[in-house]
Amino acid sequence: MKTSLIFKLFTFFFISSRCVAASCPADSFDGFSRVFINDTKVQFGYTVSPVETVFYQEQDDDVKEVKESRILKFSDFPIVNSKGYDGEREIYVDKEKLEVVVKGNDSGYQISLSFSPKNRCWYLVKITDYSM
Repeated sequence: MKTSLIFKLFTFFFISSRCVAASCPADSFDGFSRVFINDTKVQFGYTVSPVETVFYQEQDDDVKEVKESRILKFSDFPIVNSKGYDGEREIYVDKEKLEVVVKGNDSGYQISLSFSPKNRCWYLVKITDYSM
């Protein structure tokens, strides 16, 4: 009898904590993207693994697109932030494409984040760095 009660309490707390952890930080993609940009824990929790990364390199007077599939470590975060050394950054949210573009002020910094819907929320699936 006592074991059954302990098991029920354990199960209740385990399921409750999983439900809280699995809840999306916002009800809309616009709201979610703004939380994602400014919260390292949300970035870490809502990024697929591995994530596709795309960046551009200059090679022999040409620009080459480089694609990689990376497993990000916690030390790789934050991926992006709304503020940089160049001040406030411009943030564009495309609700149709589920994409967020972050641009620096006159610094050439430009990152595109592509999301995919999953479990009633959105997960980062691709990072494209247009900065050169």
